[in-house]
Amino acid sequence: MKAIVTGGAGFIGHHLVNLLIEQGHEVEVWDNLSTGKEERIHADALFRKIDINVDEMPATWADMVFHLAAPTSVQESLENPYKYEQGCYMTTKRMLDWSLANGVQSFVLASTAAIYGEPTEVPVKEDSEINPMSPYAEQKRNSEMLMAAYQRNFKIKCTALRLFNVYGTRSRTNSAYGAALGVFLKQKILNKPFTIVFSESIFSISIFNCGDQK
Repeated sequence: MKAIVTGGAGFIGHHLVNLLIEQGHEVEVWDNLSTGKEERIHADALFRKIDINVDEMPATWADMVFHLAAPTSVQESLENPYKYEQGCYMTTKRMLDWSLANGVQSFVLASTAAIYGEPTEVPVKEDSEINPMSPYAEQKRNSEMLMAAYQRNFKIKCTALRLFNVYGTRSRTNSAYGAALGVFLKQKILNKPFTIVFSESIFSISIFNCGDQK
């Protein structure tokens, strides 16, 4: 099958691209490289430098789309909500419209666990109360609702992945956007104390021995 991965030069995206190619799929990566790195992209993937927020979409086709491209900072969304309306919601609409016009059968969105707000119970369940508390979370939730409408009306299979703290090889640990577990791993390797910020939310945390993981 042929897949298009928006944000395919990012941390999650390039791992997904590698897996799809290992499974024998043809892959196109669409990324504007604002945070992604071109050197991460698999040599067998076709790379198109595209800003899906403003650029004209290529005249091509695909069986499935994995839409990962989006700004991801809760704090920035509070300061610049318009950017997150455009970068989260409108890019999802543009990609859905493109998908309908080009024969896409399956559409997957990287959503966020932030749509649950500050849950009163953990672990959070899929049907837990939705309570977005930032423009970022609100626009991701709006994107999910838009996908549900497209699935009902146009019979395109849509899936939203409500990602929590994603971590792994080549995750970012040196910025405000570094995943929590990636930061913990780096602190462990450097023999530094863990940095934990407490809130009034109920949560649990497990401290584990990271060994010599790099």
